[in-house]
Amino acid sequence: MLIESAPPGADIEIDGAFVGNTPSTINVAVGNHDIALKKKGFADWTKKLNVMGGNVHLSAELETTTP
Repeated sequence: MLIESAPPGADIEIDGAFVGNTPSTINVAVGNHDIALKKKGFADWTKKLNVMGGNVHLSAELETTTP
């Protein structure tokens, strides 16, 4: 699974566990997963994903938080 974000450098969490920073290619088991991208100064981006195998490409547009 390729996970990217704009801007890059967000923390990637899969099922609550930190697995790296964007952009990254992560091996994810088949099944349901909770994906979260977190970056200071930006709103958390979350997605529930049912991985069926094959190549998955996630691209997230992170939104700034207002101070």
